[in-house]
Amino acid sequence: GHAGKARAEVPPPLTTLHWHAGPVLSLAFSSDGTTLLSGGREGVLVLWNTQTHQPTYLPRLGGPITGITRHPLDPASLLLRQADNTLRVINTAAMKVEVSVLGLRPRPSDISAAEAAAATALQPSTGLLAVPAANATLQLYDTARQRHVALLQVAPRNQVAATLPHAHHPGAAGGASAMEIDGGEGAAMQAAAAAAAQGGYEGHSEPRVSQAAFTHDGRCLVTVDVRPDAGPYGSSESALKFWDAAPGGARSGFTLNTRVDDPHRGPVTAVATHPTADVVVTCGGGSGASAGSSSSGQGSPEFRVWERIAAPRRPGSTVEAPTCWRCRAVGSFKSSPLTAAAFSQDGSILAVAAQHKVTLWDPVTNTLAAVLPAAAGDAGHNQGGVQHDGSGADAIHALAFVQGTPFLVGASGHSLVVWNLLTSAVHWTLPLAVATLNADPVHPVFAVSLTPAALAVAAGQQPEQQQQQGQQQPEAATPTKASGAGVVGGSTGSQGGITAPPTPVAGTVEDTGVVSGAASPEGANKPAGAGSGSGAAVRSGAIVVFSPHKPVPLLAARVPAAQHAALLFVAPSMPQHAQLLPSTAGAAPAAGAGSSSSNGPATTTTTDVSPLLVLTESRAYSYLEPEGGSIASSGAVDAARAPDQAPAQPKQAVSAFEAAFGALVVQRGAGKGGAG
Repeated sequence: GHAGKARAEVPPPLTTLHWHAGPVLSLAFSSDGTTLLSGGREGVLVLWNTQTHQPTYLPRLGGPITGITRHPLDPASLLLRQADNTLRVINTAAMKVEVSVLGLRPRPSDISAAEAAAATALQPSTGLLAVPAANATLQLYDTARQRHVALLQVAPRNQVAATLPHAHHPGAAGGASAMEIDGGEGAAMQAAAAAAAQGGYEGHSEPRVSQAAFTHDGRCLVTVDVRPDAGPYGSSESALKFWDAAPGGARSGFTLNTRVDDPHRGPVTAVATHPTADVVVTCGGGSGASAGSSSSGQGSPEFRVWERIAAPRRPGSTVEAPTCWRCRAVGSFKSSPLTAAAFSQDGSILAVAAQHKVTLWDPVTNTLAAVLPAAAGDAGHNQGGVQHDGSGADAIHALAFVQGTPFLVGASGHSLVVWNLLTSAVHWTLPLAVATLNADPVHPVFAVSLTPAALAVAAGQQPEQQQQQGQQQPEAATPTKASGAGVVGGSTGSQGGITAPPTPVAGTVEDTGVVSGAASPEGANKPAGAGSGSGAAVRSGAIVVFSPHKPVPLLAARVPAAQHAALLFVAPSMPQHAQLLPSTAGAAPAAGAGSSSSNGPATTTTTDVSPLLVLTESRAYSYLEPEGGSIASSGAVDAARAPDQAPAQPKQAVSAFEAAFGALVVQRGAGKGGAG
């Protein structure tokens, strides 16, 4: 026998199976062990016979497969998880897809948060949310019903070709493309799955959608897609496209009407649509218009005005009244990079940002009407210990006219500025690094999103201090929801909700554990470390709603783990507006700052605010709206006051925003501007 003799180690059998061109992202055995299932970036489910090692394929699943789960009761059913936030139930006996659940697609890794916000829009007629997705697509999603509606392929792409990595990329080397049944490649598979979930490979730039906007009636969608390495000498090239909505609505898709290749001979920095007519303005061109852009072959900075006109009918076309888009006018201002544009509420004024100044134009005659001055310190300033020299990084990147007022709001990388168009002067400014800006289409308010770094600077911290303190004291996983502000819908999880305060009083925000209010005489409502220069760590972004009359926040809410949230007001024409505000649906909008009521010596003013859709970089969304659709505040701006008159300072020594984020310096009246 073998007693007393050492038995030789016999290695387990090892079989290597090859098929996937990219990393294998998911593996699973069938319940009886006779089949091995694998998935990767090709979007193909491969079923391997463990005895014969012969594969069977279920192709065209539409995206990378990142997870495979067996059905607990049905051996013939599988659940696939895909990188585009899609779940599919597969019947392996019939080799077909039985059920597909499509969620809001993640932001591709090669699209910055700022670019993703610029390509996010709500369709006026349907309220559908349009967001950029991987593979140069634009997804239309119904946030009210939480359903995928349609997927628009903005730039023609081949899904299989798009999934293949470059040969020089480290992720394409080694044995990551093969499957070793002994399980020794588990760590590599996890890393590859993480890369696939981000939408691509580092250093591998895919065509992407950088701008998106709907016309006033929602019948036309304007997009800008960027194609890296498509221009001369390896430079990027942009394409401006006008899409017509199908008669059956967004579910029937969009038809390409007009395509303009490289409209500005450089990056397109802004798109603005007219509020009442089929007119669109685009800005772009110039080597300084975009950070990191190549100056080879780029044109001078300019803006172009596009309009829809009648077009001749093509032979065999079924369109009764064909139209097309053409460039009607071109404008520029002293060769300055143009970084933002906006129309007034009636469309009679076009505002175009030229670095730190704002130019006002007549959109009909394309003549320059006035130049608004830059805020004090915009040409060169020091904030948070960092010297800014007025470069393109600090230029105005967003503009918005405030409904029913003569005010124009501008946002840059270091300040929030409000101009009075009646005096052509700066009304007030705050030293806030604003990420995104949007104005309420119905009521005289506007909202801004602030990054955690901006809040840290406002609180007197350095960004490095904020980051270190954020690591020492991690934020709570689940935010609390205040009773005074509604949060409707949104994704589940810690990033799916917004921590909102109760209804503010006297321009303050009461303490809810995240956004703190002004301290009471006993200091009972003030959290530890709040206040100016307290050194409290700021680890979340914030959404702040202002009235243009004075720099006192009407409403503030923290957004966990948000660096660059997109802000979209829900107009009354959108279906979800009635669902969010059923009690006020159909009511006439309040004029001015709202209605006033008197209760003793104190005066309370109610300011109406439309529901606000907040979308974070992780594609978690929530609706932020005050209870009843209005904000109550005391000492509000008198509606009878002249618009150019500086509002009175609030009587409180410290506002809630300053108590939570630090003291802010308000600058007023920085001179007047003129034409030229």
